[in-house]
Amino acid sequence: HIEIIWEDVRTAFFAKSGAAGDFAGYTLTNIAIVTDAITMTDDVQKTINMESATNGLEVCYNRVFATSTTLAQGVNTANISCRKAVSQAKIAYTVCMDKTKMVDVTADSFKSVPFDVERWQYRLGSLYFPKENVQSDGTQADCAESYINLIQTFGVLKHTHMESSVSFTDFKTKVGLLAASFERDQELELSALPVNNSRTVELDIQFDAVTSAGLTRQLYTFLQYCGVARTFIDNVASSI
Repeated sequence: HIEIIWEDVRTAFFAKSGAAGDFAGYTLTNIAIVTDAITMTDDVQKTINMESATNGLEVCYNRVFATSTTLAQGVNTANISCRKAVSQAKIAYTVCMDKTKMVDVTADSFKSVPFDVERWQYRLGSLYFPKENVQSDGTQADCAESYINLIQTFGVLKHTHMESSVSFTDFKTKVGLLAASFERDQELELSALPVNNSRTVELDIQFDAVTSAGLTRQLYTFLQYCGVARTFIDNVASSI
């Protein structure tokens, strides 16, 4: 069973010309679902079937939980909680968007607000990520520490040959993700932390008061965690 839910047309697309009247709608044609099929040898199929019939096959994968928060015009501080209980929380990241542009066909609704964060830090129980809150003067010229946290969280700093797909300029003006990793050992990525009713993920954040005066913000916080699918011959069970 496949279910497709379309986004609001004003959010999904925008008119580059800048004129709302130039945008009448969109049409989807030649829709196709492409899948790969692999035929395994008899010995491999026999081994998988035997394992599935007894212990079950376990597959670990990433899942994401999203929290949406609206800040009224002029409000420049927030404390956002991700109320999701998971056994292994891996990463949390937040993006700030201009709510008025999310339903404006003449604007890029997926573009984040240009960087104007003065202070931010995640908390998980009694642990803080990073250990010291990230502070800046609320301008694009002083966001290098937040940018380094972002590319470090997504593993770009692990190897010298890796390059971030998000440039520093894009981070300041278009992306602006505030990210933190909950992995105690980021090399192995097997040491994520649990989240429960007494250990919720919270983001404490403060924006520049001047830019907030005429801005209605929409904050989206995403919690990436580990899910486990256990497959048997006659059923599949998923746990978080």
